[in-house]
Amino acid sequence: MDLSKNPMYLALKARYEAKKLKALANMQVFMKAPVGVAEHPDILETIAGFAEELAHAEDILFSLESNFEPRESNE
Repeated sequence: MDLSKNPMYLALKARYEAKKLKALANMQVFMKAPVGVAEHPDILETIAGFAEELAHAEDILFSLESNFEPRESNE
């Protein structure tokens, strides 16, 4: 089913693309300068949480794209 131009679909996809970028940005901040981040006694656990958010967003994006965007034909 091709809903790739539907405004609701585009908004939903943008939401999870933003969540993906947010998780990546947070992971980069924590990995590059963990001493500069206050109030996080378990930095590794915090980064793992961001990794889970990243994986969740990527899973949803994959699902949306596989179910609602046209598949390329090899013909």
